Amino acid sequence: MKPSSNKNTSVFPHGHIDRPNGKRVKLGDVCKVCRGVRVVRSELSHGTYLVYQNSLMPLGRYDKSNVPSGTTFIIAAGSAGEIGYRDEPFWAADDCYYLLPQIGVVSKYVYYALVASRYHISGLVRRGSVPRLARDIVECLEIQLPDESMQLGIVDTISAVDNLIIAQQSLVAKYEAIKKATVNLLLKPKNGWRRVKIEDIFDIKVGGDLDIAYYSKTKTSFYRYEVVSNSLSNRGLYGYTSLPKFPADSITITGRGNVGHAEYRDDQFDAIVRIVVLTPIGASVCAKFVTELINITSPFQIESTGVPQLTAPQIAAAIISLPPIDEQKRIVATLDTIDNSIKDLKAQLEKSQAIKQGMMAYFFG
Repeated sequence: MKPSSNKNTSVFPHGHIDRPNGKRVKLGDVCKVCRGVRVVRSELSHGTYLVYQNSLMPLGRYDKSNVPSGTTFIIAAGSAGEIGYRDEPFWAADDCYYLLPQIGVVSKYVYYALVASRYHISGLVRRGSVPRLARDIVECLEIQLPDESMQLGIVDTISAVDNLIIAQQSLVAKYEAIKKATVNLLLKPKNGWRRVKIEDIFDIKVGGDLDIAYYSKTKTSFYRYEVVSNSLSNRGLYGYTSLPKFPADSITITGRGNVGHAEYRDDQFDAIVRIVVLTPIGASVCAKFVTELINITSPFQIESTGVPQLTAPQIAAAIISLPPIDEQKRIVATLDTIDNSIKDLKAQLEKSQAIKQGMMAYFFG
């Protein structure tokens, strides 16, 4: 299963564009800054038009619009300073400013220019119980404004990469849905599967304290083995060690926080802060298959008192259903094919996002 890719990833799909050299202008001098009109939840309906209030997450839908298509807007309260753009008409509520540009000013160019300044704009938000961004501050924001043809060229160039990013994100979501459906189908117990306790097929150990003598925050040729913890972020990566204490082809299971999540480890590693490590006993079990099985079936009884935790004895007593080893390996091979497709798509997406980041720095830096 191989995802399709768009080969048109040139930074300048419509030809090279010079950096803008127009004068700096105040936003209020080139756009009319309008405040939206209040609408309450009871007035919302299943209408056509999205309603924006105090976030880029729509409040709901309304049967009327007060902002034309192709308009840039700025959130004034709550998530104050967030910048949005809509190709379709919408309703701006009272915590939303929308910008009506003068002739010769391209709305989406203004949007990209403001997005490039989002950290500066965030610093202008008045912090309090409800963060707010005043209209006079919005009107005094400065952007560099080249002639209209250059604005349009810049918009076309960045929009081409935006469209590619959206398409790639959609493909990632599609393949992740395929993976979930395939896992649900293939890992559902069938005739011929046997029920076994985890302690009967795995050697179970628990991560200990960090051995600082062999530890490094960064990976080098010497410190090349991962140190993993109970975190779900970045597969639990905590750093690197020169002295791995656990073998490759093992599983780690989080025992604190978001408990019960399994990760397959294909290289030697060290484990800390009570994360549980499972290493197969004998040749009748595929660790990678069991990793998928644990994450889809959640076979553990989790202690619910105080801080959630999952101990080695609880994991040892859990019962799972296993097919014969050859079937385990066939299922893993199928899932690996999908995983590799997802990995390739995410790499393409990261490349496109890096290209866009470079564009924004080039045009607005």
